[in-house]
Amino acid sequence: MGWGVGISQANKEVNSRWRIPGYTDWIMNSDFQTKSSNSESCSNVAPYGCGVYHVVSKYDCSQVTGSLSFEDDNGKNYEFVDASAQNVTWGKPFTLEFDATVKGKNATKINLIQLKCKK
Repeated sequence: MGWGVGISQANKEVNSRWRIPGYTDWIMNSDFQTKSSNSESCSNVAPYGCGVYHVVSKYDCSQVTGSLSFEDDNGKNYEFVDASAQNVTWGKPFTLEFDATVKGKNATKINLIQLKCKK
């Protein structure tokens, strides 16, 4: 086996260990997998609605931060909301909950626009 082939095989093995069936690679950064939950209720009181994403990271992170946009069907943005999770372990699912404010109450769809891992 050549050196390059060995590295390629090692990368495939690492990738297969952290990925979880039912989650998809996040389009903006394949170091994360996501699964949205349109039917899941928010754990906190969220009178104006919320967005819930289940996330898996390829790496251990002291913190993962995310940003979500609350939009209408025409793409008009009502607001951006941030959420974070602490002490994330690679390959272990965690939840980010983005609670809308009064500005986002008329939104009909959500769009995950950012995920960052602080190591």
